[in-house]
Amino acid sequence: MFSRLHLASLLFPLFHAALADISLFIPGFDEQPLSASEIGAGPDGRTTYEIAAGAPTSTFDSPDFLGTATLVVGPSDAFVTYAQPDKSIDFGDSCTITGTLAVCVVTDQTTTETSTETVSPFLVQGGVQAVNTAASSTPSPTTINPSGFSMSTRSGPSSPGVTSTSSPATSFGLLTISASIMDIGIVVGLSCVASLLGPF
Repeated sequence: MFSRLHLASLLFPLFHAALADISLFIPGFDEQPLSASEIGAGPDGRTTYEIAAGAPTSTFDSPDFLGTATLVVGPSDAFVTYAQPDKSIDFGDSCTITGTLAVCVVTDQTTTETSTETVSPFLVQGGVQAVNTAASSTPSPTTINPSGFSMSTRSGPSSPGVTSTSSPATSFGLLTISASIMDIGIVVGLSCVASLLGPF
């Protein structure tokens, strides 16, 4: 007979796996307590994450990061967008990776700079994983080209490049909604488990 405790033991790893920590190279970011929630993975080998502040650790007392950023990581490139309108922060960092070096084009509201940095992945705390990671990782298209960084949504035909998220102001709203929906899904899932287990 299939016991309730056996059912719970099988379901628990599904929730736990979604919260596993992961090591990521996040262009422009120093090591700090961050969390990464996988939004989706595309057929081109690129995976999209929502980056947010993580829980304080023994090394870092309090996170300095506010809001959310979008990170797209591929086999030989990485792109990040981050916007905080109330703090007048709005930038994109587009990197082409060769070995342990990344050549990055950083674009903010007024300037564009090219720099070289060492690829230094660091451990980030796991967040909620998207239900359908095989689907496109983009709520709406914008073009990120390895030779530069596009911060705005294109209305015409897309040029060769990487399809990523829409402009920061729009995409972060969608990501917040998506994250909320996923949170609701987990709460509903846990409620179903609780109802199956019944009183002990």
